[in-house]
Amino acid sequence: MPLLTSTSGASDEPSIVILMGWMGGMDKTVQKYAEAYKQMYPSSEQVIVLSKPVEVFGSEAVRAPRLRAALDKLADMGLLSTNPAGPPPRILIHAFSNGGSLSLSDLASSLHKRCTGNIPGTKCALIFDSAPAPSRLGMLVRAVTASMRSLPLRVLTAALLTVVWAVLTIMRLVAGDPDPMAVMCARMQEPTLLPWTDARTPRLYLCSTADKIVPLALIEQHAAEAKAKGYPVRVVKFQDSAHVSHAKTDPERYWRAVREFWEEAVIGA
Repeated sequence: MPLLTSTSGASDEPSIVILMGWMGGMDKTVQKYAEAYKQMYPSSEQVIVLSKPVEVFGSEAVRAPRLRAALDKLADMGLLSTNPAGPPPRILIHAFSNGGSLSLSDLASSLHKRCTGNIPGTKCALIFDSAPAPSRLGMLVRAVTASMRSLPLRVLTAALLTVVWAVLTIMRLVAGDPDPMAVMCARMQEPTLLPWTDARTPRLYLCSTADKIVPLALIEQHAAEAKAKGYPVRVVKFQDSAHVSHAKTDPERYWRAVREFWEEAVIGA
């Protein structure tokens, strides 16, 4: 994966890069992005949160344990205090697909329980990679089965997901509980999503016309809604890359977009 070196000094690098992996993303695969960020921002701390397909069916409380290490790391860095020692933190968050966006939504919920009020002077920027979008059964099936080579296994998995989806949807409707993905999409538009964000927090949407899992139109709609709310929004659209594969298909353009976006966020914050 060809990389680009940041033109900014260490003082302008993120204090921390938080990577929210896509649903089913393996540690070694998400780690490639971590390595790319480490080459671009060698002084930045990192946190990686993985997302398992089964978690989409669970409640926020069920998903919470996977955030424990990330929350501990943020606490150790003083990012949960409204009066952190040292200079204001610089936080770059990269959420991959709906799985990563759901993790970000859960992180936001957990942070609001532990940290009240914004941290003054914080510089924060959000990257949405192939997301976010409302949940649909077809999207979930394609996301979970995309890496399966066996046709029988794909068919069986799709059938099981359909049954589980139907049962849980009925249970949710009877209980009057909201759709977690709908909650996630709405929460991503809140200025106080995190203790470090506000109405000026910039966001970058990385998407592709060739994405067969999360339709481009849904991502563009979310980006348009964010822009209408006044957020600084940049959309970088790829033509040939599959879901969460933009860095693999066009690494030079991908990492240039990330680097330039962060540099603008630092200057404009």
